[in-house]
Amino acid sequence: MAGLIAGVMAYAICAPLKAQGALSAAWSRRDSTLAHSVAGCYELLRGGWESDSNLAKIEPAIPRDPVRFELTKKPARGWDVLSAAEQKTYFQVLVDSIAGWERDGGLFTTWVRVSDTEPAIVISRPLPMAGLALHVKLSGTDLVGTIVAFTDAVPDDGKSSASHAVTARRISCVQRRL
Repeated sequence: MAGLIAGVMAYAICAPLKAQGALSAAWSRRDSTLAHSVAGCYELLRGGWESDSNLAKIEPAIPRDPVRFELTKKPARGWDVLSAAEQKTYFQVLVDSIAGWERDGGLFTTWVRVSDTEPAIVISRPLPMAGLALHVKLSGTDLVGTIVAFTDAVPDDGKSSASHAVTARRISCVQRRL
């Protein structure tokens, strides 16, 4: 009887894992296709976001230097469990040195698909209590969307996030390196 129960329990555990593996393989193909479309180097264009007082109220360390980054096709290390849970791949982002953002690995560390219907992504440093994130879509060869400053420590005015329109122009990866 104990053998039968152990066999049933093993099946109950292994069957969902096998199904999850098949599902995650389908998600990986979708993410891989998107990664081939967006992978490359970008620079955030000036456009008022860097001096937006609403953003600065939430994230006072808004970069003043040019922000250049590379979206890679390499899965981000340490995000395997979250990738599997969300059925999405978190990919690595490489960022040039930006004054004030050396802490915690840089301004952005990962990018992830957020939409199944259109190529929309979020570029961020996942799960911080405060920071900046880019919510963008591919537009030609550029990324267009918003930069969002956010915090979980709600200020007196009750606004825990602010956003501003932004464009990241695709550049040569040789240009990215300062």
